[in-house]
Amino acid sequence: MKKIVFLLISLNLFAESIYASFDVIAEQSSKLALNSVGIVKDIKVSVGDRVKKGDVLLELDYSLEKTGLDDAIAQKSLSNKALSYANKTLKRYEEVKSVLNQQVLDDVNFKKSEAMQKNQSAQALIQKYKTLISQKILKAPFDGVISSKHIEIGEGVAGPMQTLFVINSAPKVKLLLSFDEKYEEKVKIGDEFEYVINGLKMKGKINKIYPDIDIKTRKIYAEVLANDIRIGSFGEGYIKTDK
Repeated sequence: MKKIVFLLISLNLFAESIYASFDVIAEQSSKLALNSVGIVKDIKVSVGDRVKKGDVLLELDYSLEKTGLDDAIAQKSLSNKALSYANKTLKRYEEVKSVLNQQVLDDVNFKKSEAMQKNQSAQALIQKYKTLISQKILKAPFDGVISSKHIEIGEGVAGPMQTLFVINSAPKVKLLLSFDEKYEEKVKIGDEFEYVINGLKMKGKINKIYPDIDIKTRKIYAEVLANDIRIGSFGEGYIKTDK
C-alpha cells in the first residue's frame, strides 16, 4: 500500500495542470456556391437544418438542359438501333463477300462507321447535359448544419462568387484552446485536456498547436476534437502535461 501511495505521489510530482479557456468552433465550415448561373427553382433546407453529405440543398431551373438531355437520349436510342442493324448487315455481307462487288462492302462498312459516330456523339451529348444539370444542383459537401442562407426561390444566381449557404460540420466540432505563452515549451500534441461543459466533465487530446503567439493577447492557440457541443459555446479547463 505504501508503495502505491508513493508511486501516485511520484507521478503527481511530474504532472502539471495548465489553465486554458476555449471556444467551440466547427471542425469544418464552408461557404457554398454553384459553378453555374440561373434562377433558383427550389430550396430544400432552412437555417438550422441538419444535412448529410450528398443531400440536395438547392436547385436552379434546368428545364432547357433537361430538354437537351431527353433529345440526346432519344438520339442515342436511334443510333443504337442503327448500329445494331449495320452490324447485322455487315455480318451477312461478309459471309458472301467473295461474290460481292467491293464497292458494296465498302458502303456497308461506311454505314457502320457512320452509325458508330452518331452513337458516340449522342453519348457525349448525354454526358454534357448531365454535367450541366449537376452544376445547377447544390449538394452538402459533408455532414453538418446550415448556419446561414443567402438566397430565395426565384432569385438569380451569378456563379461561384456568390455564397448561397454557409454550412458547419456536425456533430464534429473542435475546441479552440488559448493558454499563456509561458507554457510554450510544456504543452505538446497528445497532451490531455480536461474540461467541464454543461455540467459534464469531459476530456480530449490536443491534436494541433498553432505556431504563432497572438501579439495582442500573448496567448498560444491549440485544438481539441470533440462531438455534439453547440458551436459558439465557451468553457475552461486544464491541460495535463509533464513538467
